[in-house]
Amino acid sequence: MRIWPARDWRRRMLWQLFCRFDVGRDLHFDETGGRVAWDATAPIPSNKGPLPVRRWPGMTLHDPEVAERVDAWLAEGGY
Repeated sequence: MRIWPARDWRRRMLWQLFCRFDVGRDLHFDETGGRVAWDATAPIPSNKGPLPVRRWPGMTLHDPEVAERVDAWLAEGGY
């Protein structure tokens, strides 16, 4: 099982920010459009309103062999 090393906290934080985020629901602008607020609270699941609110997706953990193959594949592509 691959676990994020402590040094990768920034990568994990960015993953969580961008994968657990709904632009239409979580960004709020003031009347002039000069300021924005990002609602980062955990969603409470609900079916009320025009759109359902779902729980955030869980972190995925991968078998070390699969992670190594993906890393090698990305390296071949220059990433």
